[in-house]
Amino acid sequence: MVVRACHEHGAEAVACAADLTDPAAVERIRDAAVAAYGRIDVWVNCAAVLMVGRFEDMPIEAFRRVIDVNLMGCVNGSRVALSQFRT
Repeated sequence: MVVRACHEHGAEAVACAADLTDPAAVERIRDAAVAAYGRIDVWVNCAAVLMVGRFEDMPIEAFRRVIDVNLMGCVNGSRVALSQFRT
């Protein structure tokens, strides 16, 4: 949907779905961008999840998932982008 909107406005865009908690998946995002455009000029870490409910009703696994996506997703993205920027 976003890629289509970009194309409709004359911009180039590619999509690459990935689980940002998986470092190898984040590397595939980088690889797709480099394959499409030859390099990465800007990397934006903006993925996040949230949970809604009573604190005592939320399973501990849900808290771990929020932390994993919101923190480690950003760490994984930053590490991959930094490695690309330094090449």
